[in-house]
Amino acid sequence: MTDFLKNGMVCHGKLVRALVAGMLDANYVASSWLEGYEGVPFGRTCFFNAMNQTIAPLGGRMFCEKLTAFARHVMAHGADFEIVTKKVSCSPQEASAVAIDVIAPFVTPNKLVGLEALVVKADDDEGLIAKKADETAALLNLVLDSLDRDQKSTNIIVAKARMKEKVIEHLSELELCVERIPLSELTQALIESNKSALKSSGTYRLDAMVRGLVPGIIQEEREALFEYEGEASPLTQCVMSAWRDGRRSNLMLVGEGGIGKTVAMQEASLSLCKLGIPAVYIPLHMVPYLNVGRSLVKEYVASSVLKGDQGLFKNLDELTRSKHHDDRPNVVLLLDGWNEINEKKTPCGWLTDVMKEEIEAELSSLEGVQVVIAGRAKMDTFGMSRRRWSFFKVLRLERKNVGKYLSDNKVALPPVDDPVWDTLGNPLMLTLYTCSARQGAHCRENTCCSFIRGERSRSQSAIIWNFLQCQINKAMLVNRERGAAFSDLLAINYAAAYIGWSMERSGDFRISLRRLGNLINEAGVRYARFWEGSAFVANAKDATKSRVKDWDSGDIEAALLDGVGLLLGKSDEAPDKVMDENRVGFLHQKFRDFYAALLMKLEFDPYGVVESPEESEAWVGTAASHEVLNMLAGIMEESQITGLWEAMRGVKAKDDSFALFHLMEVAQRNDLDLAGLGFKGMDLRCTSLQDRGIASNGGLDFRGSWVSNKTLLPSGHAEYVIDVVWRPKEGGADGDQMISFGQSAVIWDARSGEPYAEVVHGSLGQYDAMAVSPDGEVVALSSEGEGFCLFSIEGRSKELVPMKGAPRVSTMAFAPNGKVLACGGEAGVQFLFDLASSSRVNLVMPPEISETYDWRSILEVCFSANGETLGVLYEGGAISMWRMSSDWLDMPPTLINATDIGDDIYEIQLSKDGSSVMVLTVYGEFLSSDVEKLLDWDDIELAVEGFDSIGFSYERNIAAAVCENEMMVLALDDGSIVKQFRMIADLNSALGDALRISISPSGDKAMCIHENNVITVWDTRPSFTVDERPLMAVENRRNGLGPIRIMADGNAACATALDYYLEWTPDCVVADQFCLVAVMPDYWDCRPDDGAFVQVFENSIGLYSGSREKLANFSFDNRFQGVRFAGGGKWVVALENTPGLVCLDGKTLEEAGSAILKDEVITMAPMPNGSVLGITDEGSLIEWALPGFEEVGRLDIWLCMRKSPDGETRALAERFLGSGGSCRIESPEHAQLECYQDEALGVDCALVVFEPRDPETDSDSQLVVRVDLDEESAFILDVDEEANETRGLAVMRDEGKFLLTSSQGWIESRSLETGEVLKSVEPIPNLNLIGVDFRGASFDNETLRDMVAASGGVL
Repeated sequence: MTDFLKNGMVCHGKLVRALVAGMLDANYVASSWLEGYEGVPFGRTCFFNAMNQTIAPLGGRMFCEKLTAFARHVMAHGADFEIVTKKVSCSPQEASAVAIDVIAPFVTPNKLVGLEALVVKADDDEGLIAKKADETAALLNLVLDSLDRDQKSTNIIVAKARMKEKVIEHLSELELCVERIPLSELTQALIESNKSALKSSGTYRLDAMVRGLVPGIIQEEREALFEYEGEASPLTQCVMSAWRDGRRSNLMLVGEGGIGKTVAMQEASLSLCKLGIPAVYIPLHMVPYLNVGRSLVKEYVASSVLKGDQGLFKNLDELTRSKHHDDRPNVVLLLDGWNEINEKKTPCGWLTDVMKEEIEAELSSLEGVQVVIAGRAKMDTFGMSRRRWSFFKVLRLERKNVGKYLSDNKVALPPVDDPVWDTLGNPLMLTLYTCSARQGAHCRENTCCSFIRGERSRSQSAIIWNFLQCQINKAMLVNRERGAAFSDLLAINYAAAYIGWSMERSGDFRISLRRLGNLINEAGVRYARFWEGSAFVANAKDATKSRVKDWDSGDIEAALLDGVGLLLGKSDEAPDKVMDENRVGFLHQKFRDFYAALLMKLEFDPYGVVESPEESEAWVGTAASHEVLNMLAGIMEESQITGLWEAMRGVKAKDDSFALFHLMEVAQRNDLDLAGLGFKGMDLRCTSLQDRGIASNGGLDFRGSWVSNKTLLPSGHAEYVIDVVWRPKEGGADGDQMISFGQSAVIWDARSGEPYAEVVHGSLGQYDAMAVSPDGEVVALSSEGEGFCLFSIEGRSKELVPMKGAPRVSTMAFAPNGKVLACGGEAGVQFLFDLASSSRVNLVMPPEISETYDWRSILEVCFSANGETLGVLYEGGAISMWRMSSDWLDMPPTLINATDIGDDIYEIQLSKDGSSVMVLTVYGEFLSSDVEKLLDWDDIELAVEGFDSIGFSYERNIAAAVCENEMMVLALDDGSIVKQFRMIADLNSALGDALRISISPSGDKAMCIHENNVITVWDTRPSFTVDERPLMAVENRRNGLGPIRIMADGNAACATALDYYLEWTPDCVVADQFCLVAVMPDYWDCRPDDGAFVQVFENSIGLYSGSREKLANFSFDNRFQGVRFAGGGKWVVALENTPGLVCLDGKTLEEAGSAILKDEVITMAPMPNGSVLGITDEGSLIEWALPGFEEVGRLDIWLCMRKSPDGETRALAERFLGSGGSCRIESPEHAQLECYQDEALGVDCALVVFEPRDPETDSDSQLVVRVDLDEESAFILDVDEEANETRGLAVMRDEGKFLLTSSQGWIESRSLETGEVLKSVEPIPNLNLIGVDFRGASFDNETLRDMVAASGGVL
């Protein structure tokens, strides 16, 4: 019978012959010859032609349908007819055997299909025969679908692979032949548990009809759409689709709240169980977290799903660990509600982290298990999982399905263009909307019901509000006669609101009955204080005609659980103690979020008596979630919002109040203009105005307001982040916060990436060093000339501990007792400081070695954990070890040992007992030694080369190194690689090079500071992925200031890193803020006579008029690295990176001349005489004539300095030139050049800012030099030993000053004669404060006040 299969190919014609001739022993058959045939008609030569191998035997019109219908009929009824003189007869048994023989090669070996179950037997009744015929014909149809119908033959391997997929797709239709594990006691128990879960779901309680509203599911990777097919739900199909390949994937299902994820998970669990595959539905918010340390999911399954039956649990556990059967899993775990896990801190860490680790490291790696997780958003990257994950998204209902549902329920369809259609694509919202539409007409006379209508009725919160109005009316109708309606009304409006708010605030989705009773009692207290005296309650007491008009907690609890049924719990059939502790919840999470928002609305008239949000705990205490704020915005009217805004004027905010934050969020979600509402008299200290799209237009009013850094500045640092440390907790465990330090300190929430607190200097100054106390409670910051600021993190309070003649401290550390600070600074400044007595003890080197150490700056100080040893790291690779006494004030520390290793040292750490020390050199060498000897150093060789940064933990025995955004984690004891991965961060900008790495106290995290001021945290534990995303990333927004130019009105304008320009007055006050194009240019210039702009983007130059209209464009092969107007604006000169110069017409940008340069020119500027002057990386100043770039002359800036009449300038030249007689300019992007004419002296001058390498310190310094081009001499105006990243220079000749801008965000005006700093300011980024009235406003610190003034604010 299998002669159609030869040499691995299926011959289509012979397959048809095997089937037709095999059944009838004849080549001809017509449908009219088959008695009772009801399929697609066919003629006598239909199959004969196919048998004779026509071009494509299966490609004829409806041929496969005819063949399948023929086979089904003969298998069900047999055949009996005559052809000429030949009698043809075939019984159902014979036909069945033939068909099964034809199908067998396509499903063998396939353990999923058991063909023997389809064999028709003599004792089968008609119904069973028909069923077997139908299923065999269905399999035959799948076989034909697996063949290439437009060909004569098909490869059998290809056909079998297709057949395998098709069988899985149609599994639910193949009830007889699909091999199933018998419905054992285990499977029956799971079915009962899944049914109970479905019955107790909020959707079931709301409306059974909603379960028919099942949206489609799309697979993200392949964009495959799954919808209902037969009895198989979309999610069941998704699960089965993952069985098709050997690398069976786990699934992540995402979708908005109310979209149907829970119903899909519950139905899939039932369907899979009925297919014989144990499927366990697990609502994650029900998993007990009290017994952390054991397997949470397994404990829930054992105690709640299997009700403590250890035998059943043992069977299930064995299945999870057994090798899976064919491609199907032995067990499917459906974990529902990833976003609903109670985010609580447990002894083992945060519950979400504990749960994630269990899923990653245990459940998803079990041989026989397939995991399906559902949530509103994707779970974080599964770094530990060996098996891949497929992601699916639940779609909204299609409009046609929404319309049909509304019509079936006799609800009028909204207008075609009504936005409510989009909201109704959510099944939960559609159900509630339908209920309200049907019942709303019965509520018209009820004065206790108030519906949201019009445009505002389209939001989800408005739909829930209107639904609850109907429930109020229903409760009043049902209970009015027995006088119990008032308790029902209180339950629906007030009690449920307080319960929802309390649950949302604590992160709970289910609570115990005990806690429910407590919350109802608490709500009763609140009712007496804030609600009972309201107009709404007074009306309700009269309208309900209730005998009981007081708060009755018992009646209200009964109403919530049984009467109106807003809360539901697990069936009373589950008496287990674990479940009893967490068993009551709202119908749906959206109801919990809604009620949390409703409580905030109920505080005010007409529902409550609170007058200002600042008086409400619900508004002040904690920040509401995004979902709650959306709900609140949908039920707050504009008049109520503006009324509350006015009520906030003159009200002092409570510490860390969120009241104004909530009000702003609600106002903006209702499209109210905050600038129009105004901030006069408002306490803004707890609220940020950043990223709120506030436009000033000079009309903003901050008079009499209270303003803090948080109000106006972006979160994080405007300056460079120098260091980041973990906030320690008791016992040295990782905290949930980290502290970054620049000139200020910011305490970050390490889980959310949001700032928790910030410490800034109270005046125009900065902090120099930071240390965190061992208990994590205090941040100490040093300030030159003042002493130490001790900031209590939880108390948010500052204490100044003065120190007479306080030197500049660059590093410090707390002793383990938290009472002493070890401090280090420049030129051997090293001392201990007692915080209680303000006593200071210097660390004094013995005379015989003091000359070797006293000149060195201190880079780091550290204590051993026992406090007995202090280590000091000096510049140049020297270290010293000191022994600490318990009474160190009377017995100062004594030197144990000191040595000079010879190589610069990156970091130093001591062992816990202080007996040994480990250092990390700048070359990546780890050296360890006994502190008593410091002679014999053990060298640990690690496979680390060319790293950007490296950090280590002596205690945890690991190191982490980063090179070009690839992190390598290594073990210090043997140098083995623990983990290696690419660092991928979803940030607005790419990760910059890592500058510093800090290992957490537990050793499982590494924190990086990147050069673009980004802070990231990474998991150091082993994983199985080559790419990883950070556990947390903080993207600080530094408003760097770029090139600055003089404009037509005499003011100066500079580009910023935030894609807009700032115009400055000569006094360094912002006069205007404007944009030219959407993206900030690389370089730009302004033509003073007409205000025209020229801008460079990579290899393109654009010319714009003074009114910002684009006039011309010029493109080049290479990137440009500078552009200027020259010759009085006649020319545009561009420097490109060949290097070369291009001269363009200043009106048309047509090329007028060009030159390829032999020198490495780094920047250039126009000269008063019409030429252009450039400076090279070796310090040569070269003048070219335009437009042909003929060289006019050149000077050496170092020789000019040597010829200077100023002795300081000459000495500086000798210092930088050194013995080699030359000095290169570093960081060419920071070199600036401007030319001007000194009218008093009648000479042409050049002002140059550049960063040469100082041979004495081996670091870059910034020099500001004025060069007399006629006299060929120079004068030094400023020397800064720290490079300042200068990005702009502009000369205001008539004002006698010049301006400098920096990528660090500041602008300075300096004397053109002396270089003296006249003014240094930093504008407020992101906010336009020009002309904004701050008169009478109170500022937290003088620095902020000065920034407001510099930004154009009126003080």
